[in-house]
Amino acid sequence: MKNRRSKGIVFVLLVLVVTLLTGCIGFGKTYQLTIAVLGEDDLPLEGAHVVIGKETKVTDAAGKVVFELRLGVVKVEVSAEGYQAQSKPLVLLKHRAGTIRMVKK
Repeated sequence: MKNRRSKGIVFVLLVLVVTLLTGCIGFGKTYQLTIAVLGEDDLPLEGAHVVIGKETKVTDAAGKVVFELRLGVVKVEVSAEGYQAQSKPLVLLKHRAGTIRMVKK
C-alpha cells in the first residue's frame, strides 16, 4: 500500500514539474509573427502569398500578414505575380516582425 502511494506522489510531482517547466519555456504559447513584403522601390506589395507550414495568407494594402505560431524555426515562403519566389528561415522566440523584399522576374 505504501509503495503504491509513493508512486502516486512521485507521478503527481513529475506532472507538476513538467507543467511548470513547459510554462516557463513557453511550450504551447503562441507568438505573433508579422511579415512585411516589399516590391519595387521598397513599396508595400499587396496580394503576395505568404506560406508558413500549411497556412497561407495574402498580404494586405500595407504589404503585411500576421501569423500566430509556436516558438521555433519557421520557413517563410513568399510568392507574387511578376516576382521571383523568396524563402527565408526565421527563429521565433518572441513576438517578431520580418521583412521580405521581392525581386522582379
